[in-house]
Amino acid sequence: MITCEIETGTSYVNIKNVTGMTFTPGDHMELSQIMCHLDADPNLAFNMGRAARERYELLFEGHTLGRNYEELYLNLR
Repeated sequence: MITCEIETGTSYVNIKNVTGMTFTPGDHMELSQIMCHLDADPNLAFNMGRAARERYELLFEGHTLGRNYEELYLNLR
């Protein structure tokens, strides 16, 4: 996963150098370097992809989000 660090929660979804890599807004050279780096290191790309999938399943999968929203709603009452 490659995300642009815009300080809106992207760093919560994509943990830098764990689930993917981040680049500075507007820095097309940095984005290009990240893409080339991941292309040159398929094992790194695979491991980050696997970590991203695990994080998705743990935190963002539909039934998990539903349970979390339900819990939040019930705690607001």
